[in-house]
This record gives sequence, C-alpha cells and structure tokens, in this order.
Amino acid sequence: METIKQKTKKCELTNLLLLVYLLITLFLFAFVNMPAATHLNRICVPYIAGWVVDWHTTFTYIFLITFVIVMLYERGSLYANGVTLILAIKCIVDGLTLWALGRTVPFSVYASTLGMLLSYFLASQITSGEKVISKLFIIFASVLAMQAIFAMSVSIVPYLNVLFKEYMVIPYGASNIIASALVPMFFFHKEIKHKLFKWLYIVLMVVGIFATKSRGGMLLFAACLAVEFLLYCIKNKKWKLLISLALIAIAGVGVLFCFESFRTFIIGFAKDKLTLDTLTSGRVTLWIDNFIAAFGLPIFGHGIGAYYSAPFGVPQDAHNLIVGLFYRCGIVGVVLYAWALVLVFKQAKKEKKLSSVWFVFLVIMLANSMFEVCYQSYKCDVIFWFIAGLLNRRQSAEESAKNNPKKVYYLGYYDVQENANEKRGYVLSATTKMQYMCKAFMDAGYEVEILSMSATSSTKQSFPFQQRTLENGATLTLMKTKKRGNKLQRIIEYFVHRLRMLRYVNKRMQQNDILLVYHSIELCSLVSLVKFFNRPKLIMEVNEIYADVSGNTKVKKMEYAAFKRADGYVLPTILLNEKINAEGKPYTINHGTYQPQPVLCEKRADGKVHCVYAGTFDMRKGGAIAAANAAKYLDGNYHMHIIGFGEEADKRQLLQAIEEISSQTECKLTFDGLFSGEEYLRFLQGCHIGLSTQDPSAAFNDTSFPSKILSYMANGLQVVSIKIPAIQ
Repeated sequence: METIKQKTKKCELTNLLLLVYLLITLFLFAFVNMPAATHLNRICVPYIAGWVVDWHTTFTYIFLITFVIVMLYERGSLYANGVTLILAIKCIVDGLTLWALGRTVPFSVYASTLGMLLSYFLASQITSGEKVISKLFIIFASVLAMQAIFAMSVSIVPYLNVLFKEYMVIPYGASNIIASALVPMFFFHKEIKHKLFKWLYIVLMVVGIFATKSRGGMLLFAACLAVEFLLYCIKNKKWKLLISLALIAIAGVGVLFCFESFRTFIIGFAKDKLTLDTLTSGRVTLWIDNFIAAFGLPIFGHGIGAYYSAPFGVPQDAHNLIVGLFYRCGIVGVVLYAWALVLVFKQAKKEKKLSSVWFVFLVIMLANSMFEVCYQSYKCDVIFWFIAGLLNRRQSAEESAKNNPKKVYYLGYYDVQENANEKRGYVLSATTKMQYMCKAFMDAGYEVEILSMSATSSTKQSFPFQQRTLENGATLTLMKTKKRGNKLQRIIEYFVHRLRMLRYVNKRMQQNDILLVYHSIELCSLVSLVKFFNRPKLIMEVNEIYADVSGNTKVKKMEYAAFKRADGYVLPTILLNEKINAEGKPYTINHGTYQPQPVLCEKRADGKVHCVYAGTFDMRKGGAIAAANAAKYLDGNYHMHIIGFGEEADKRQLLQAIEEISSQTECKLTFDGLFSGEEYLRFLQGCHIGLSTQDPSAAFNDTSFPSKILSYMANGLQVVSIKIPAIQ
C-alpha cells in the first residue's frame, strides 16, 4: 500500500497549480480603485472593470484544462461532489433560459454564473497548503484595507458627511462588500506568529473596516467580536468580566447617541424621516418592486443580467440575494442555489468545520448579500464559491488519518439468522467470508459497519430500517425494505432501496473513509454513485468475475468499469490480480476464512464414509451436479450429502438428478437442505470428506478460488478438489 508521504508527494503538482490559481485570482481581485474614479467625481463605474473579468475568465479556462490533465495523470480521478453537480445544472438552466427568451448578454455576465461552478470545483480539489492559503488571504486583505484607507484620506467630503461614500475612490456600493470581506479576514491574525506583524495586521484591518464607512460591515465586525468574547468568557467562566464589559458597551453606545454626528453616521439618509426603507437606503422599496416584478416570469426568471426597471426609472439591482435570484432565475434558480448552499453547510457540519474561518467567511458574506449587490457580481460570486470550495476541500491522506476514526464501511448482502423472519436475501458463503473480513479489520483496530443491501422477499410485510451490534462487535445496518408487489412495484423498490443506501452513506461517510465492497453485479451502479459523491478509499473484494460464468459481455464491461474505480483490491488469487489490476494498484490475497472452528461434534459413526458438497447449485458452475454424479462411482460404504443454495429452477434440476442417480448406485445420495451458523458447522464436522467440484472447462476457474476448501479444512475434513490453476 502507498504510504501517506508517497500520496502527499504525488499530489504536490496539482496543489501547486491550485495555489498559483488562487494567487493570480486574488491579485486580479485585490485592486478596487478604478481609474475613472480618481478625479474625485461621483462614481459612475461598475464594481469591477470589464478587463478583469475577461482576463480572469480566460486564465481560468486555460488553467482548468491544464489542471484536469495533470490531475487525471497524477490522481487518476476528478473530485466532483453534489455541489459541483448542482452548480453545473444551474449554469445549463441559466443558458437555456437566455436562449428560450431570445436574449443575448455580454460574456462577462454569463461568466459570473460559470465562475461560481469553476471556482468551487477548483478550490475543492486542494488537499494541502492551508498555511499558504491563509498567507495569500492575509496579503489580499491588507491590500483591500490599504485602498479603503487611501480612499478615505483623499476624499474631499468629511467622513461623517452622508455623501462621503459617493465621493470615495472606491466604486459606489463596493465599500459594503469590501467591509464584509475584511471582517472575516480580520481573524486571520491568529495565523501570524510574529507579534509586531500580528498587531500591524489587526490595526490595518480595524482601520480598513471603519474607512469603508459601511454600517453593515461595522455591525458584523462588532457582532463577531462580541460572539468571540462571549465564547471566551463562557469557556473560562469569567462572568464578572462579561457583565462589566457588556454594561460598559451599552453605556458607551448610549453616550455616543447623544451626539448628532454619531446619529447621522448610524442613521444616514434616514435622519429626516426614520422608516425601515430610509434606514436601509431605499432597499426595502427595491426588494418589493423586484419581488413583484419577478412574478412576470416566476419559473425560470427573466434571465441572468436582467435588471428591473421601474416606470420611467433607472434599472436597479434588487440588493438582495434571494430577491435578485428570484427575478433573474425564477423559482428553479432559487431552489438550485439554496440546495447547493445547504449541501456546502451539511458537508462542513459532517466534517466538523463549522468553527473554521472559511465557514465564518461564508456566513458573513451571505449576511451582507441580503443587503448588497453580490449575486451576478463577478468578484463576489467567484470569491464566495471559492471560499465554499475551500470549506469543502478534499482532505489529504494525513488529515484523514488524523481527523477520522479508523472505521471501515463494508457494503454487501448480509443478514443474521436471528432476523430470518424478515426473509432478506443473502448468500451464506458470502456472509461467512464477510464475517472473517470483519474480524480481521477489528483485530487491526478498526471499527466496522456492515451496510447490507439485503431486501425482503416477503409478499405480506414490509420491514423498517434497523441497526444491531453483532457478536463480533461489528455494527450491522439494514435498510428499510418494502414487501414484494407486482412487477412495477418491484422495479420502483429496486431503485428506491439503492437511493436509501446512497442517502444513508452520504450523511455519514467522509472523504477518504474506507469503503470495502463485496463485489456483486447489482452493487456496481451504487458503488459508482458513492465514489462520485463521497470520494471514499474504495477497496473492491472481488471473489470472481460473474461475466465469466454468464458469458454476458455487457455485464463484463460493467464489472470492469467498477474494478477500475477501486483504489485497491482484496482478491482470492494472483491470477485474478493479473486480469483486473492493470494499473498496479495495491492488493492483497485472501482465499477465504483462515481460522479453525471449535469442535462441536464427533464424526458420524455409522460405518460409512460421509462426503459433503456445500455450495451453490448453479448449473453453470456445475459443482453440485458434479458431486451428485460422483456418487455413481462409489459403493455402499459411502454417503454423499448435498447442501447449499441456488435458484428454484436449479434446485429442481438437481433434485431430479439426485433421484435418477440414486437408482443407479449403491452409494446413498441425499439432498440435506441449507444450513447456517452453528448448525452448518455441526453438519460439516460430522462428515469425513469435503468435495470442491465444478466444471473444469469453465472460464471462471482461472480467476476464482473455491473458498469452501478452507471451510472444509477449518472443520477438520479431508478435501477432494478439482485441479485448477487457482488452487495449484
């Protein structure tokens, strides 16, 4: 297996490319003083110069192509979670809406929508370099703050004048966005070790926030400081300090409100007529007008780049993320955007990142977007979703080993005898091997949760979701399963059952968690979805290639596609490794259960030699029928037992063959049914010889290992087996 250091080194180039992309992005976005705004005139330029959008989008596409090629070469896969998928759908819907409306927009407008997808996708690929990222944002914040301070120093209008912001060198309205960006970046001071630089950075951030004269930014800053101070006092039980400073703060604000200049500063344009609309600088009116206008095209909206224009008025943005989305993208756009945000925060919660600076950054930017032009503002969209990508970024192997408990999720078909009343489908030989694998992992210090896909065959009763702790300490998780109905109901239940498991896994599994899959054809599509959404460390336990038995070429393609997605393998033979592991991925050989069973009974003492075949009745494999035919060549001193499982048609054919052969030989030939657990062990231990028979000409002989051999040996039987390369 590759070591953590080897994996980290392998991903160095892709991480370096991503950090370079972040550096260039922040460099282009850091400069907000517009050339047209340096003459101390009222600002009439947009928040971001068009050339920045053109340069950045062109650079992004070139970088994206380079990055994808390098990452596919180094990692062999792309990480695209549910958020990426939803943002991609939104890009497509936005484009189709414009086409349906017959509207054309400048590319820079659509670039904002596309920028959300690309920035999130690229940021989520980063697996290391947290300190470098922090330093880049510290430099970015410092440049923004210095420009805000410069804008304040050259303004011809006094700071407390209500017109101050209109005459700033920073574009009108952008000061609120800059302030809301500086607030979370203030907390990067914790990453600065040098005391002098730390205090210089703190002073720069505080002065920069106040220089923007953004009331929202200052309130957010005060709220963040208050929350941090509150948490500090609660943690250290400094109740007196908390109460004292709270009273001082309340008294201080009360005193400041006695001064007219402070009231003007806080109330702004609402000093003559204090209403909610004037207090928000006319935003309430904008929200209402845009919201009502959105109902003209409520499903898909008026298209990105559209602005509501009041009668005889100037086109105005809604200055609210939700209302703006509703007007431009309709209900569909609001749902997609909200869905993506929910997934971002759910993943952050699952990975315990709600206290990270990136989470704080997103929450503050979201709060500001309720009052400012943030959606369809290229810089805001790109930075916001880049931060979201950093919050949901891939964990490195080192982080995964450090943060996540040693746990293995084991996907397969599994149930226990105590649950027999639910009639869930599973194969005894598979569960026996899964039990052994569970024991092996648990002996190595791992927790094991078996994710069973077993569904009921009952036509009378459905069964709920359940979890139980097995005797060996592993956790067995069984999905809810509906009773078998008509053909249509069975088809629907087939897909719903897989969606239940996918939903369960998405809630719990984290990046780089170990997912061990007992290979089955029916699990191939589910494994592909889990790999796509959760990016686990996928280990395929492949005991045979089912297409070699059925001869179905479509099944073979599906199986090999599933094998290719794996990060490692558990295989029964070296021959199978040579066949499916062309890329030389890590693997281990496990023939079956390497453990002796406790002696539960003595051999049968009736004077006969008892032979047993325990396994599948599948006529394509020919094991059971070959064992039955062997009875033709035995005399009355032998008793041939057939036990196991199979389809009803195969079982009927086997019983018919047993009846015919019994009339042709003195050997006693019986079908004894299906046994499990201790009953199965007692039956085997009562016999003398175990038979491992199958069709010697079958293709699967080259790759599969008959694990029943080890079961026989573990229970003290002598073994008679077919001569095949896998055993030799």
